[in-house]
Amino acid sequence: MPAICEIAKECIAEYNLEEQIEVKAVDMFTDEWPSGHDAVFLSNIFHDWGKERCTHLGQKSFEVLPSGGRIYLHELLLEDTRVSPPTLAVYSLGLSFATRGKLFTAGDLNELLTGWGFEDISITHTYGYHSLITGRKP
Repeated sequence: MPAICEIAKECIAEYNLEEQIEVKAVDMFTDEWPSGHDAVFLSNIFHDWGKERCTHLGQKSFEVLPSGGRIYLHELLLEDTRVSPPTLAVYSLGLSFATRGKLFTAGDLNELLTGWGFEDISITHTYGYHSLITGRKP
């Protein structure tokens, strides 16, 4: 969304990273994705969509990345039981009514990423209930 891109550009400029980070407004489901970058970052995106849409995003990411490129997913993660932490379990239930999505477990995202061809999957807790899930294109 153009308005969000403007906010992102301000944050990028604050840290003098304009030469390293490009922000581009596109409809991620219909527009052509930019290529020639070494990473794709999707923050709080997957939990709003069903598996089919997430697969589209994952496959497009794989397609536009060069060998060695990385995908970064910043998401809220449920524990393997899918009922913990309770706050996220309730949020995931609400997502199923308000959007087409749900929260994923680390195992879910690992399975999806490897299914799309990514390797070296890693998961790093960032803050609160958020984690950064990464994968590398071989």
